[in-house]
Amino acid sequence: MKVTIITVSDSRSTLTDVTGPLYAKLLSDDRTFSISELLIVKDNVREIKRLLMECVSTSDCDVIMTNGGTGPTSRDVTPEAILPLLEKRFQAMEQLLAHTSFEYTQLASLSRFLVGSILDKSIVCLPGSAKGPVQLNSVLKQVLPHLVQMLRDQLHDHKPTTSKQLEQVNVCERPRKSPYPIISIEEATNIIFEKCDQLINDSAYVQVEALHRLKMTDKVLAFDLRPKDIPPFRASIKDGYAVLSDDESKIRRVVSVHCAGDQRLSQLNPGECVRVSTGAVIPDAADAVIQVEDTKLVSRTMDEETDIEVLVMPKKGQDIREKGSDLSSETVFARGTICTPSLINLLAAGGLFSWKRLQSFRTDSERESVLAQQPGFLPVFREPRVAIFSTGNEIGDCDYPETIIVDTNRIVLKQLLTGLVNMEHVIDFGIARDSTDSLISFFQRALDRDCDVIVTSGGVSMGEKDLIIPTLTQQFGAQLHFARVWLKPGKPTTFFTLARKGKPPVLIFSLPGNPVSVLVTCQLFVLPAIRRILRYPITQLYPRQIKVKLEHEIKMDPRPEFRRAIIKFTDSIPSANCNVFSNQLSSCLASCRDANLLLKLPESEQCSSLPAGSIVDAFFISL
Repeated sequence: MKVTIITVSDSRSTLTDVTGPLYAKLLSDDRTFSISELLIVKDNVREIKRLLMECVSTSDCDVIMTNGGTGPTSRDVTPEAILPLLEKRFQAMEQLLAHTSFEYTQLASLSRFLVGSILDKSIVCLPGSAKGPVQLNSVLKQVLPHLVQMLRDQLHDHKPTTSKQLEQVNVCERPRKSPYPIISIEEATNIIFEKCDQLINDSAYVQVEALHRLKMTDKVLAFDLRPKDIPPFRASIKDGYAVLSDDESKIRRVVSVHCAGDQRLSQLNPGECVRVSTGAVIPDAADAVIQVEDTKLVSRTMDEETDIEVLVMPKKGQDIREKGSDLSSETVFARGTICTPSLINLLAAGGLFSWKRLQSFRTDSERESVLAQQPGFLPVFREPRVAIFSTGNEIGDCDYPETIIVDTNRIVLKQLLTGLVNMEHVIDFGIARDSTDSLISFFQRALDRDCDVIVTSGGVSMGEKDLIIPTLTQQFGAQLHFARVWLKPGKPTTFFTLARKGKPPVLIFSLPGNPVSVLVTCQLFVLPAIRRILRYPITQLYPRQIKVKLEHEIKMDPRPEFRRAIIKFTDSIPSANCNVFSNQLSSCLASCRDANLLLKLPESEQCSSLPAGSIVDAFFISL
């Protein structure tokens, strides 16, 4: 059993940490346990979450054990960081650990033990005291092995009760041509969007969620929002003096001072002025501000101005920001607006994240309705929960033996998907093997997590171990909508929907296993589907498209082809240099290095090649 130990501390380093290494030593004395890693992270919620999810996603450990950050102080945030990420919580084990500690000291009552699981990994949060490893060693050694075995399904068979044996086909008798019709990109896209609409219109689908402002980027507003005026009062644009513009007096008495943040409003009469700072409120009677540079000091006290001389007479409205001139309360941020960073700033400036906003929200979930009223939160269309996993006996993670091909597809899928969906809603299940039992287990785990979208790579071509289509259709009753698309790369792209009783349907994208095919088909099919579910406007479902000029001749393919390229700007028209990526094989991941364009090339029925200087369509992408 492999254990990763994380010490949570602002003050400890690998040289000064005592508790983590002591846990490692005591556990490894028992041959049941081996230590994968010893890590240290700061007492910061975001950093703790990031490291934990990184270990869950990429480590082959069975247990992730943290120590530190469980006390009562403001810097002790380990439970706050980890509790929202747990799928299951084992409170009886928490009580057992606490009771064991009480036998040694009553100060254990100040520690907050936490035990749970994420996927098949056990999560144990313990105090950072150097005495803890000795006190808790016996309990951990007794309970953890059984917990790990249960999470791995080694003690109990949790296969679906509806499972049935797949029809065995002799490899010599398998079809030599695909039995599935091939469809165009447009047809495939129309089918996907139709099923996306069915998903979000399903009565069981939760439409709206309340997100904190730090997680709202690229999400879509679910309600019309009306802000307060910005500025909320008449404000000075410059440091100077608020005056009456029709007052012809050259000498003005300074009767008051308004600094930024002051709320008082002074009276103003002819022959008078009020000294103001940039951003300060302007007296009601004032209709102009004279900048300091256009005045001269006439008289003063020891530490204050008394009279000034106006050197340049002001014009009405000069250097005043009127109430609502930046953003009016009559402005409506419409339902369906994408939340860019600049828009989120406007929403914050407009008071829409504060306690005092006037709007209340009623969503289709009581929890989200309550949460949307909290400061810092607003209702947006719910982002889907997305499961990803790869398939194949030949692939492994980065730390596998050299004979194994490193699985890059999950890395790329996660990077692309987390550009649209917050990290905690992209769930990496790892690598399924080329067997019916393994595929059933992986799909069932994704369904148990109530994922709305499942994205797999590999297992959908003509090989004898390509078992995804029969597994989903025969074991789960999924509906196959298409299994071949007329494009290059990505011809075996496959799409299913799976109906569930009392729950919304699940969209399943099974992409080819070649790395470049995954990159291209995710950009063409999966990401637009996610944007559709998020309610993006139809004009923004795809990356921005531009016209580019080819620098070199390109030979055409019988299928529409999407080639990786890099853009090079000239004085006239953007020019895409395709010569950089001479190897366009779908297995060649190196061809994506530095690529920022997908060239959209027509099929070769129209022409056998495109000469240098040809103008073609291209998508901006991030590979």
